[in-house]
Amino acid sequence: MQRRLIFYTLVAIIVSLLMLSIFSCIESSQAQETDNDGKSRMKSQLYMLGDSGGGHIEWWLEGKIAKDIRHLIDSNETGFGGNSDGTLQGSERKESADFGEVHNFIEHLENKVLESHIFRGAFVKRADCEKTSGLTGTSVNSTEEIYIYITFSAEFKVPKREVELNGNPFLEWVLIDELLDENEPYSVLCEDEHTSIIVGFGCVYQPKVSHGTFTKYRIGIGEIITYKTKYSTQSWTDNSEGLERETARYEGFYWLESPLELLLFIIIFGYVTISTPKWVMLKEEMEKVNLIHYLSIFFVVICVFAYVLNLIGLGVIILSISTCVITYVLSIGIYKFSWGNLSKPKYRMLKSAKNERKIKCQNCNTVFVVKPTNHKVKCPSCGNEGKLE
Repeated sequence: MQRRLIFYTLVAIIVSLLMLSIFSCIESSQAQETDNDGKSRMKSQLYMLGDSGGGHIEWWLEGKIAKDIRHLIDSNETGFGGNSDGTLQGSERKESADFGEVHNFIEHLENKVLESHIFRGAFVKRADCEKTSGLTGTSVNSTEEIYIYITFSAEFKVPKREVELNGNPFLEWVLIDELLDENEPYSVLCEDEHTSIIVGFGCVYQPKVSHGTFTKYRIGIGEIITYKTKYSTQSWTDNSEGLERETARYEGFYWLESPLELLLFIIIFGYVTISTPKWVMLKEEMEKVNLIHYLSIFFVVICVFAYVLNLIGLGVIILSISTCVITYVLSIGIYKFSWGNLSKPKYRMLKSAKNERKIKCQNCNTVFVVKPTNHKVKCPSCGNEGKLE
């Protein structure tokens, strides 16, 4: 009886603890939901050839921030033609003749807000809001997701050679600076994912990143840059509470980081590195030692990986020169000074009569006799030339 009582007591305690933990998780998640004004998710790509190019942006918004945008569009005080009837009207298609409040909002995004702004270091010259969803026909109180797809053309006019990596620009430009109340602080959970593909001599370097993830790959004709981050905007109007900026530097040509210049450096020194063992072997007329030739190729592969995986430009240059010098030293040591007796002359002497030299051609195995004074000989069968030990 006592054992059963103890068992039931333990079961009750365990169940109580489980229920308590579940309720606490629910409360914390509810508190987290009420503590923010919605979610923002953005995927963007920027393509630059030299100093000009363009790209596209996909943007998803939901929660209170989406509801505030709907109120803004429907309002009869914001200039979008809204009638404050509680429902958004007008077509979301650009080619449509239904110029309602939604259409006017899209036009505003293109002509008033997006153009003449800096996006990921690029100056936006023209923007087209190609597609939206979640606006027409929805209630102004809806917190459902809004989707916006934008294409744009741009050119690199980077002030002070600084590229801003984080900070959702549309939350600042569209919602705060241009549209919503600047005095009302917003706390939005943001998730940004951006890719830049830069073709030419231009390069992005020296990233200053503490929260996001910055990755760069050199691709010979340029470089691919990816940046991902998640954050919560506490306020866009108070710098002391705002998001810490993460930046990188950009230059149209920087000899220490230009991907095309570094590629040329890799090609020149890579060719010299791979060719050096062969040159020394032919000059010293020694048998081939595969180890040094394979090692030279391995050195070049290391340099290529260092180049692609974004080792600093100076590091790529030093590594290329170092591997070239190391290959030369090893080649001289093996083929000229016979380190480790790894290599032997092309022609080997055989036992012969006095004042005679019998040698064996290492190319066709022909045995022939030469004068003792000869140091460089030619095989009578195959014409292969070499020097004696």
